[in-house]
Amino acid sequence: MLCPFCGAINIEGADECEACGQALVLEPIPTNSVEEALITATILDIGSREPITASATTSVDEVQQLLVENSVGCVVIVDGGGCPIGIFSERDAIMKFNGDVDAYLNQPVSEVMSANPQVVRYESKVARAIHLMDLGHYRHLPVVDHEGVLVGIISVRDILKYLTEKIVA
Repeated sequence: MLCPFCGAINIEGADECEACGQALVLEPIPTNSVEEALITATILDIGSREPITASATTSVDEVQQLLVENSVGCVVIVDGGGCPIGIFSERDAIMKFNGDVDAYLNQPVSEVMSANPQVVRYESKVARAIHLMDLGHYRHLPVVDHEGVLVGIISVRDILKYLTEKIVA
């Protein structure tokens, strides 16, 4: 790949020119309000919701009750410092229990949660959140601060609502 700035030859797929340091990946130019929102909007622009949390030792039964009582799709499992260490979603219940939920009710949620969830920060771009969700097949992403402490949760539905508002506007 030739650098458009200095003409140096670079390895295909390189992000920056080895010779001059210029970015080889050009930012796309948005052609409509939705594309612009994807590129420029952050999680803060969309806003996140207050997450429902539990500790790793909370029973599966209690976590399922949290899902139902709060009408949410996931519970974020946090450590003692408030950092996400796992996530338990409706999908986890369906996929992991395989119809035998009674066998898991008294188990700690740490046995069935999805460990080490991908996270975003408030300043993360919407496009990054969508990319992470697409790659991991996630419907929710915990939002953390600079210390990794959970401060919110964002869902595919939140992003779609935001983008729909951009289409209608």
